[in-house]
Amino acid sequence: MIKHNDIPSETINRLRQIAESGLSDGFSIFDRERYGQVLDLVTEMAEAPVGYDASLVLPSTVPQTPKTGVRGAAFKDGKILLVQNAFEGLWTIPGGYADVGDTPAQIAAREFFEESGYEVRVTKLIGVYNRSSHDHAPSPNEYHMFFFLCEILGGGWQPNHETSAAGFYGPDELPPLDLMTVTPYQIERCFAHYHQPDLPTEFD
Repeated sequence: MIKHNDIPSETINRLRQIAESGLSDGFSIFDRERYGQVLDLVTEMAEAPVGYDASLVLPSTVPQTPKTGVRGAAFKDGKILLVQNAFEGLWTIPGGYADVGDTPAQIAAREFFEESGYEVRVTKLIGVYNRSSHDHAPSPNEYHMFFFLCEILGGGWQPNHETSAAGFYGPDELPPLDLMTVTPYQIERCFAHYHQPDLPTEFD
């Protein structure tokens, strides 16, 4: 039996959330196997008779709800920064899935740095889009996608395991886009909000 009397239920719940996220988003079967082992340990800890409210830390049984995606659009000399997906070779604006414990703006800034090497400040929410309402490539999951306008503070392209290149592109010189994550219409809206910062936030 795991000795965890001094571990707060909030910590165990955080472990559960990380494990469930990893099971959903893990890149390899080995990642998912490890996250599954973590989830098994969390379940064992939650079921132990130490006074925890197990409903707070056991795997969730609530109905499936949309996942959250976050993207950041930043510009230089009127051109938008795009990164190239290291796996498919297609291009998108930096972003990713939302993580438990962070705000959408925090996620946007962190993902931007991790995928491009640029430090940014989030300045505006461009829009919240329902993935299935736009011309994305098919996905088994439903997503609500937050697009933020960002200001580049510093940094520069750094090689990483998610993206293989980065560059700034004008609206008429876009490379092949990764339609799983961004559409030409959404890129167009990013340009519109860059040129007209007073435009209202959009939503589906």
